[in-house]
Amino acid sequence: MTFLTLLARSPRLARAVPQYAEEIGAEAKVLAAAGLPRRSALALAARHRLTHRFVPSPHYVSELTLVAAAVIERRDQPGHVIELGAYKGSSAAKLSSACRLAGKRLWVFDSFEGLPEPAMDDAEHQIERRRCFARGDYAGSLEEVRSAVRRFGSLEVCTFVPGWFSETLADFDEELSVAFVDVDLTESTRQAVAAAWPSLVDGGVLFVHDATDAKLRTLLADADWWRELGAEPRTSFLPSRTDGFLERRSRTLAWFLK
Repeated sequence: MTFLTLLARSPRLARAVPQYAEEIGAEAKVLAAAGLPRRSALALAARHRLTHRFVPSPHYVSELTLVAAAVIERRDQPGHVIELGAYKGSSAAKLSSACRLAGKRLWVFDSFEGLPEPAMDDAEHQIERRRCFARGDYAGSLEEVRSAVRRFGSLEVCTFVPGWFSETLADFDEELSVAFVDVDLTESTRQAVAAAWPSLVDGGVLFVHDATDAKLRTLLADADWWRELGAEPRTSFLPSRTDGFLERRSRTLAWFLK
């Protein structure tokens, strides 16, 4: 069932669109600035909002709008898109729609079992509020993720890779233009970035979610670590809990341009 058919058959979905008219308009402007025709930008922004309403989402719509815009901006450049950490499939659904419009494949890596056992010094994070992570948190099964993408995104552009990053990322060798990392733990972030960054083409961009946490910020601000990965970012943005821009668009999202 297509998104428009779903919308036509569901009064509940249809009622949700006017409720978010202002937000959809603002997000559509971001997508249109990335190169989408206005009607397509509005449709994609509305799809993002409805996905967010009906699929559990540990991110803000504005954050995924920025990632989707980066995908659209690179529609004429080589490289596909990777998502590391999928939870219930909300972000995969949103990114798959952008990938379809940009002619790119979306690679979705996740254990589909939740978080691994965190190290003692990696369990507690401060991301807008104190959080204490445990093994199995943020679990979404492969079928849950596929179902969300089937309902709200574009399943045909997705390749799903189940398993722990230490087992699945070693053999990944696809060129990438955009990478989105949302894996909560510092060690998982280290593994995800170390795998994705070397595969990014020049001009590619890496996004890391939850980057207001002090431990993640320390890792992502380490110039020596980036040099070990092959190249420091040409430009980057690390959000701050006191940053005014944070409240409007990026919230907890960091980005790094190769």
